[in-house]
Amino acid sequence: MVEAVPQVAGVLCFALYFVPALRAAAAWTACLAIPCLISFLIYQITVSPPQFRPAAPTQLAPPQVASGDTSIIPRVQWLPETLRRMDWFQFEKLVAVLYRTDGYSVTRLGGARPDGAVELVLERDGVQTLVQCRHWKARELTEKEFRNFHRVLTDTAMAAGWLVTLRSCSKPAEQFARRNNIALVGETGLICLLKKANWRTNPEIQALLDDRRKFCPLCESPMEQRTATEGWRAGQTFWCCSTYPRCLHTQEEF
Repeated sequence: MVEAVPQVAGVLCFALYFVPALRAAAAWTACLAIPCLISFLIYQITVSPPQFRPAAPTQLAPPQVASGDTSIIPRVQWLPETLRRMDWFQFEKLVAVLYRTDGYSVTRLGGARPDGAVELVLERDGVQTLVQCRHWKARELTEKEFRNFHRVLTDTAMAAGWLVTLRSCSKPAEQFARRNNIALVGETGLICLLKKANWRTNPEIQALLDDRRKFCPLCESPMEQRTATEGWRAGQTFWCCSTYPRCLHTQEEF
């Protein structure tokens, strides 16, 4: 059967060459068949439903932790939201840990200080850098904050400083910072430092990210949430320094 294929093909070619009517019929057949074939292929690709469906991915159950097991379980965290949820106290310490991991010698000054004062002093290769940490959530940084910081840099004869924040800054503030060698380290810069420090496997960083305590910005003592029992704020909750009345700082919300 297979051996006869060349012979049949030869006969057809001979007939097409010497019989004009057969050649014309073959040409018309090709003109009709090719568009039909193209239409069929387009239909199969765009309209015809697939013949099979891939199986749904297997859902893995979360790891079971035995009671009292304190081992670190790998987990996915949304870093921007975690950073915004932190208290200012943990935020300052986190920035200190990140720069220490990056090779700097870090001194954290701590405590309440006037506007413009610095929270961290970094040193590497004999060069000191002053760092301000602004963990504000409600408003952007203005030119005033940068001018106060620049005044401190001038008084301490520092050539440049870094301002670390999660908020944006106004256009005048950005221009002032650029003119006066003040670098703005924002959310993206912090996330890059976290990745560089391998934050997922760093227990010190994990402890700071997971700490939900609030601290007094005046004396750094833990804050307590209380409910007012009298006055126009009766029934409302607020944060109060745990050392009250030694420290009178209160705050409505963080």
